[in-house]
Amino acid sequence: MKKFFEGWYFKHVSQEHVISIIPGFTGEGAFIQIITDEFSKYISYPVGQCEIIPVPNSPLPKIIIGNSIFSCSGIKLDILSEDFSLYGNLHYGPFSPIKYDIMGPFKFVPFMECRHGIISMEHSVLGSLFLNGQEYSFAPGIGYIEKDKGKSFPQKYLWTQGTLCSGNQNIKIVASAADIPFCGFHFTGCICVIVINDVEYRLATYLGASVKEYSPERLLLKQGNLTFEAVLNSSSKSGQSLALSAPSNGIMSNTIFERVSCSVNFSLYKKSEKLFNFTGDQSGFEYYDSQ
Repeated sequence: MKKFFEGWYFKHVSQEHVISIIPGFTGEGAFIQIITDEFSKYISYPVGQCEIIPVPNSPLPKIIIGNSIFSCSGIKLDILSEDFSLYGNLHYGPFSPIKYDIMGPFKFVPFMECRHGIISMEHSVLGSLFLNGQEYSFAPGIGYIEKDKGKSFPQKYLWTQGTLCSGNQNIKIVASAADIPFCGFHFTGCICVIVINDVEYRLATYLGASVKEYSPERLLLKQGNLTFEAVLNSSSKSGQSLALSAPSNGIMSNTIFERVSCSVNFSLYKKSEKLFNFTGDQSGFEYYDSQ
C-alpha cells in the first residue's frame, strides 16, 4: 500500500457559527472530518466511495466522498449514521487566491514530508448546513480553503488563520511554523501570507524570514523590517481545543487538537509603523508537539 494522504480544509464563518469540513483520502480509504467550536467527528469511507475528478483551470478538483460533493462552486453534504447527521448545501462566491504558491521554491523539492497549499483566502458563503438537527446558517458568511498533501504532518508545528472585515478594512491572515525534516537534518521553517485591502505581504523561510518563537500560545516571525505576531488569548473566547485525526506515514493514526473558533490577537509592524493590530474572535489556532 502506498503511504500518502491528501486533504482539503474548508472553513465557513458567520456571525453565529463556525464549521470546518475536511475531506481527504489515503491509501487505505477516504474520510470526512467535521469540527465546530464544540464538536468534532471523523467518518471513514472505503476507497470505492471516493472519487477525485480533476477540473481544468480550477484550483480544486471535484471531490466526491460517499454522497457528499466538494467543488469550487460549493459543497453538498449528505452524511447519515446511527448517531450522527450532517446535510445541506453551501454556495461559494469567487475565490481570493494568493499571488503564487505558498511553498515558493520548495514546491520543486522532491520527498517533502508535507506540502501545503492555499486555495482561497476569502470568499462568500451562502446556504445552510444541519448538524445533528442544528442549523448552521450562512446568509451570508465567509470561507477559507487550504490543502495538504504528503505522508505526515510535522512532528511539531503551529498554524493559525483569521480574517477581519470591518468598515473599509479587510485583513486576511494564515501563518504556520514547523519543524521540517530535510535531507537528513531538521530546520524550523515558516510560511505566512497577510492580505491587507488586496495588498499582499508574505513572510517565509525562502524569503529570509526567521521564527523567533512558536509555542502553544504564540507565534513570532521576523523578516527584514517586518514583524508578525499571533497570540492566543487566554480568555472565555479562546475556544475549545478539539481532537482531529491527522496523517502519520500515510495513515490517519495521529491525533492533533484544533481551536476552530477562538480569540487570537494579530499584529504586523513595518519597522516601528503599526500596519495593524486586531483581535479575531473566530480565528483558528492549532499547536502540536509530538514530544
